[in-house]
Amino acid sequence: MNTPSESPIAAAKRKLRESIKLAKSARTPAESARSQRWLDEILAQLLGQLKPRVVFAYLSKADEVGTRTVIDQLLERQVTVVVPSLVDRTLMVATRFPGWDALRPGALGILTPPSKEACAAVVDLVLVPGLAFSARGARLGYGAGYYDRWLAAHPAATRIGLGFEYQISEQVPLAAHDERLDYLVTDRRLIACASRSSSPT
Repeated sequence: MNTPSESPIAAAKRKLRESIKLAKSARTPAESARSQRWLDEILAQLLGQLKPRVVFAYLSKADEVGTRTVIDQLLERQVTVVVPSLVDRTLMVATRFPGWDALRPGALGILTPPSKEACAAVVDLVLVPGLAFSARGARLGYGAGYYDRWLAAHPAATRIGLGFEYQISEQVPLAAHDERLDYLVTDRRLIACASRSSSPT
């Protein structure tokens, strides 16, 4: 049941978040580890084709698709890696990755670099977390809007959403400010999403 102040889109997002969280809680550690290995392989193949020079990679929490393996692989190939740093309640900047040992627990339980200074390098590819995705490039985040604002300010960066197959939904509700993806990588497949100029759901 919707709350009096909740819009239909907000209500649909809340219900989808609840559904995905329930599916996530039902997975075993072995299933998650196996899915992560498969996803890492597919993602490595895509990055090998795209050959990015500067990658903005999120620092994963325990319940997200992991990014440690891909970050280490990028660094081995001399790719510049930048990671999120939250400046305030609305602003996220891409800060040069300082190394695993320099990271500290930050807001929302996410590892964060000590610096809040945005890297001057132009990001040409961004790895995007999320709770749910559609095959046409729609993404449901956690509700804070950090990635939607960052993506809107950096439209030229290639956007790759990372999610396990159970996070794929036929319909993902979108508000006007919600940004879309170019690719979606799951533990089973690589999806080239619809053009951002169209209206995927």
